[in-house]
Amino acid sequence: MKTQQCKSIAPNEVPFFTIYTLVHFAVGYLSMRWLSPYFNQTLLFIILLTAHTVFEIWESTPSGVAFFNNRLWNGTRDFFRTNFGWDLWCQYPGDSLVNSIGDTIAFILGMIFYIKFKGPSARPYLKFRL
Repeated sequence: MKTQQCKSIAPNEVPFFTIYTLVHFAVGYLSMRWLSPYFNQTLLFIILLTAHTVFEIWESTPSGVAFFNNRLWNGTRDFFRTNFGWDLWCQYPGDSLVNSIGDTIAFILGMIFYIKFKGPSARPYLKFRL
């Protein structure tokens, strides 16, 4: 398996959807699945959407970019390089506005997917409701 050269990308060049957009969908789905048994679903939807929006804003700040480059990005990049031969960006540049919108849409779709096709609760063993 041949690995391509690591490519640099500017923050405004991050596309609408990336491989990580699927993670946003999964987090939206799993957050609703895990927490909806304990909260009003409408309120939970608003809280989770607000939290995700705050995360998307923070992710492209200097501290967010540093976090992903120094703590998370190197391991993720090495995992994909080793296991799939994918050579992702040399450094995480932060998200473009377009990518942040795409990630938020994927997150919302994940929450809606749970609401539309409710599966069993991930935490049925807890007896209390908040």
